[in-house]
Amino acid sequence: MSSEALHIASCPTHPGEGEVRGDFVSLGGEAFYRIAHFDAMAPFFMSVVSGSDHWMFVSSNGGLSAGRRNSDRALFPYYAVDQIHDAGDHTGPKTIVRVERDGRRLLWEPFSPRGAGLYRTTRNLYKHVHGNVLVFEEVNEDLRLAFRYRWSPSGRFGWVRHSELENRGESDASVEVLDGIQNLLPAGVADEFQRTFSVLGDAHKQNELDASTGLATFALSSVPGDSTEPGESLRATVCWSSLASSVTRLVSSEQVDAFRRGGDVQGETRVLGRRGAYFVVDTMTLAAGETRDWLIVADLGYGASEATKLRRLLADEDRRKNAVLDDVAANAQHLARIVAGADGMQMTGDHLGSVHHFANVLFNVMRGGTFESGYTIDVTDLEAYVQSFNRSARDRHRGFFDGLGESVEVRALLDAVERVDDRTLVRLVTEYLPLSFSRRHGDPSRPWNRFLIEL
Repeated sequence: MSSEALHIASCPTHPGEGEVRGDFVSLGGEAFYRIAHFDAMAPFFMSVVSGSDHWMFVSSNGGLSAGRRNSDRALFPYYAVDQIHDAGDHTGPKTIVRVERDGRRLLWEPFSPRGAGLYRTTRNLYKHVHGNVLVFEEVNEDLRLAFRYRWSPSGRFGWVRHSELENRGESDASVEVLDGIQNLLPAGVADEFQRTFSVLGDAHKQNELDASTGLATFALSSVPGDSTEPGESLRATVCWSSLASSVTRLVSSEQVDAFRRGGDVQGETRVLGRRGAYFVVDTMTLAAGETRDWLIVADLGYGASEATKLRRLLADEDRRKNAVLDDVAANAQHLARIVAGADGMQMTGDHLGSVHHFANVLFNVMRGGTFESGYTIDVTDLEAYVQSFNRSARDRHRGFFDGLGESVEVRALLDAVERVDDRTLVRLVTEYLPLSFSRRHGDPSRPWNRFLIEL
């Protein structure tokens, strides 16, 4: 067989030759574990954790499912792991870059199997040592550009995709970027409905954009059903970007192929009966060494009042990006405090061992919960617990709870309840476990287990 380079039309291909390797690196002053040339591996599965009620399961090819609390509150369809691997090209992130360099107009689609080998590229995957940030990076040596994006959770705003485009060349680069996420679910589409009646759900989808702020809402035009009774859908999935409101936005994937073929796209404000997507289309000139970044943020379950509040925030273009980044940092700090409270922070000469210890403690806490206030008991919560199991016991002992104050140490509480001549109250108080952060477990590799995050 000929050893001559393989061509696609007149273009020679560049088969990946990098060796897969893993090491610890620093990104933005934080510790990450990097897998270099991860695309040379078979697709593998990961989770991204949060200090709140977020969940995310991601394939190394970019396909994913994510949401809050359980699989019935999903931003992207919750399928089994093999289907998530297969959905990498049409569910989740999608980026297409058109570049003008040296008098030529070039197309680059980072992380896509399309045009594999047409450029000399390096793909790296980074995961924060705390497990709450995941970064995909592709470096294009021929175009002298690098694109990366990271997933991070925000307790206030939802899931945050932070994208960066870097010019590593020695001259200016003029680029047109289409970037976003696709196959977004509207609020109210439960796991079983999506798996069984997805085509019916698509027919009821209503994707709308508020052009003044760039806020998109994805809702059902009505609750699907066979009954003649009206069923109004009152909640929506929301998505928005930190880019200026004047940037072109799309709320479906209908024009992605047109952009890929070199055509122009028109902004969309209302699309019916199509899967939801959120794309920004921007033109920028990057000076040598310059990096541009932007956010795309998605959350679910917004009613009219919550959407109105968000719209007011987005009207302040100078404030909205920092508000998200600050909340992402706060969520990361909260996660670290939870693990630290369970003795999960370890600093030794064995860095890998310390990271492994953090992960072990984190997942043990997620299985069994943690006592957020240590040995201090919130009396209001204790009283509510007793009332939920035995209202008459709580009514008989109002004075007992009033005498404890706002909080009480657990030893003092047990001593106090032992002096009460009521076995029912003693049993309820001694059974009380104020655990937080635990959850029922399940994931797309074992979808028969239903998970639930109850903070």
